[in-house]
Amino acid sequence: MKRLLFFLVFAIILVIGAFAQANVSSTSQTTEIPAVPQLGQPTLLQQALNRLPAIPIAGNNLNFVFGGETWIARRNGRDFFAGTFSFEETDEDSVILTLRQTHIYPPRNIPGINWVRTPGPTIVLEYKMGPPPSLSFLSSSSSQEENNTTGSASARSNWISGELYFIGTGVRYERMLGSKLSLGANIYFSSSQIALNAGADANLRFYPWSNIFFLGVAGGYHIHYSWQALGYMFGAAISPEIGWKFFNVNTSGGLFFQVGIKVPIIFGEYQRYTWDGWVRRTVSEFGVDVGIVPFIGLGHAW
Repeated sequence: MKRLLFFLVFAIILVIGAFAQANVSSTSQTTEIPAVPQLGQPTLLQQALNRLPAIPIAGNNLNFVFGGETWIARRNGRDFFAGTFSFEETDEDSVILTLRQTHIYPPRNIPGINWVRTPGPTIVLEYKMGPPPSLSFLSSSSSQEENNTTGSASARSNWISGELYFIGTGVRYERMLGSKLSLGANIYFSSSQIALNAGADANLRFYPWSNIFFLGVAGGYHIHYSWQALGYMFGAAISPEIGWKFFNVNTSGGLFFQVGIKVPIIFGEYQRYTWDGWVRRTVSEFGVDVGIVPFIGLGHAW
């Protein structure tokens, strides 16, 4: 019965998120992000650009490959990020290239995930025909700066989601404080054959790669009950967490999915039960305990 209830809650969240995504998509008038970063047939100019060596940008040596309306930047031979571009010829035998990021690639191989759609910085390059021909970096505007003028998809400031645990559920709200930091709150309940975990906490997350991979830490109140030890601990907890977030959004918001794991470290009163003949006694003492809480979440960003 509990499992049926949890699956019903998850289904309701899915329907609400899908409806909100459809509603936002029908009312917003924006430039559509390509579904797949696929290179087209390169022109003569693009063939010349593709032969140029890597250039340094933000501490990375990047090789740019152009084809059709798409470009892909590669670092150490691996796809790094991709997008669309436009160009403008100048009167000085040079071409100004404006590259708009639409996709990023995971830094490591993740099964089933080749790339993730997410807007990012706009990069401006200059190609000089020479001789010798050269490509140089001019400027880059962060996704947060673009949000102030274009309403980019990275402007999503609010993230709310329902979460499923091993046997349990929860809800989370997250508020972006910039392009890489967020502050939020989480309430959850999780049960397994080993232990029961429940808690309420506030969390801080750091996103090093465009709202995809995150590292976080949470602080709050936690209860941990061990079925095997017949005892439980309750008190203050510090919970490191790690996870990934994937989303399909337009410029106003949309549906997202996240998966992660948190490790609450609880400091508080530990109570366990002992038996004195037929009499059950409760022993209380201060202690430190550790829980492991994996979770998945589905929600909506706006």
